[in-house]
Amino acid sequence: MNTLLGYLIGLSFFSGYYGLLIIGGYTCGTFKRIKSSYKTELSLCIALLISITLYWSYLCTLDTAIPYWDRGFYWIKSLRFNDLLFTRPLHSILTVYNSIDNTDYSDLAPAIHSIPMSILHLNSYTAYRVLLFVMYQIPGYILLSDAACLLLEKIHLSFKHKHLLSLFILICATELYLPTVYGLFDVADLPIASLVILILITKNFEKLNFKTDMLISLIFLTL
Repeated sequence: MNTLLGYLIGLSFFSGYYGLLIIGGYTCGTFKRIKSSYKTELSLCIALLISITLYWSYLCTLDTAIPYWDRGFYWIKSLRFNDLLFTRPLHSILTVYNSIDNTDYSDLAPAIHSIPMSILHLNSYTAYRVLLFVMYQIPGYILLSDAACLLLEKIHLSFKHKHLLSLFILICATELYLPTVYGLFDVADLPIASLVILILITKNFEKLNFKTDMLISLIFLTL
């Protein structure tokens, strides 16, 4: 019973996070712009994301750090939350609430990636960092590159394959790798912050839009 309830609670956090990103993407027109891009460009973008994920996974296997001593706090925190989720599922909800109120690093992110960690048995430090990269950094790249393309259009500097170029530049930006290098689940804020930028670019602030305003409120609550 506890296991089933744990999966339901974990799935709720997972669905809530990605549901927010999907709704935000549709509201800002991200998916429409991606769909309307050149097929060749879209294929190259997908290939680029897969390639950087594979390369990142390889680099993680070369890391000689001792996570328990060097930088494994967030990894251990995630593992402990996973144990709590499937042994005392109802208490895990209270733990997330209390951590948001009383601690610097809440259990919200561990709650979001608890289901993939459990289903795929990603208990090692290397697998944990690869999971962070796939779950948070890749969506962040997609949303940020779309925001960059919108800004280029606003200054009348549009050209062919701009999505591919902006995505490549973002992937080459080493600063964006810092959270995942150290296993910090703060990287979960990257897609959310990118969504905020997209909303600021696309929203007409002269008109009241209840749907968009509610979305902004939910996004800032997540942050």
